[in-house]
Amino acid sequence: MANRVTSVEVKQILVTVLTGTQLDPFIAVANLIVTEKLGTSGLGDALLKEVERWLSAHFIYISNPSYSSTAKNARGAIISEKIGDTAIEYSDISKIKNTGLGLLSSTVYGQQAITIDLTGTLANLGKKRASVNVFDVINTDNA
Repeated sequence: MANRVTSVEVKQILVTVLTGTQLDPFIAVANLIVTEKLGTSGLGDALLKEVERWLSAHFIYISNPSYSSTAKNARGAIISEKIGDTAIEYSDISKIKNTGLGLLSSTVYGQQAITIDLTGTLANLGKKRASVNVFDVINTDNA
């Protein structure tokens, strides 16, 4: 499927030093994920496009935060806030050990993509599935 977003549209939310053609690989991977994971989810075209745009920005930023001139505003996920004397603590993207597709919550762009995805699919990517095995135990002592 053709990309839903253009580099110009991505640059509306992420100011970057990269040119349009340099953004294409990031947009392409976002498009693949949206198409494969959300394409048949029932989300409308407008929502799919927005998810793709924010995912593209996430992949651009996480690949190298210095690509973004808004890096100070796009730190990792907010992990604590304080009102009195105002303090916000961000996660440190460079120290995250988990390599699941995840890390979507590690940037404000990924957080937005998760929020826009009304199906919850992106929020669950990379999470392990629980499984339960039931064994039929036969007691032969009383037979």
